[in-house]
Amino acid sequence: MAAKIYKNKITMNPIKFSLLAILFFSLGCQSKPSKKNGSQSVNQPVELPIQTFQHFRLLESKVEKKGENVNTMELYYILDKYDLEELRRLCLYKKESFRDGFFLFVVIFDKKENAMFPSTPFTAEFGTDDEIMKHIKALYTYNSTNGYSMLAIYDKNMLQSVVKEIKI
Repeated sequence: MAAKIYKNKITMNPIKFSLLAILFFSLGCQSKPSKKNGSQSVNQPVELPIQTFQHFRLLESKVEKKGENVNTMELYYILDKYDLEELRRLCLYKKESFRDGFFLFVVIFDKKENAMFPSTPFTAEFGTDDEIMKHIKALYTYNSTNGYSMLAIYDKNMLQSVVKEIKI
């Protein structure tokens, strides 16, 4: 027991008190992302170093939680040109830094204004969203549970091109 009562006076071990104070302080300082339709939208996406990834820009990131399963999807768009080698480095960087969750999806869109999340759960990808698929140039999928790590690239777009897969 952390506290003892002596003649209507409560005393606490100073070490236990310090640990509890640190715990309460750290819990109080955590920010909570907004929730929408069972998903959590990360309000401030962390921008990657510009000198490292200069042809792709992060637009938005969203976390979807279904029971124990936590999945993350990040939407990127092409700035000026499509650089496959830089895209491989981006996917490897995201894979190595992914810590929380089962699936990570990195979606590359042709333009910023065309980037959208799927209308289905992330793991179903964009299977029913033909209009969105017309603007997807690449999709990276990483499963932290079994190590599956594949970059799917499309010459024209996800809807009208044959997929070329690259293991990351």
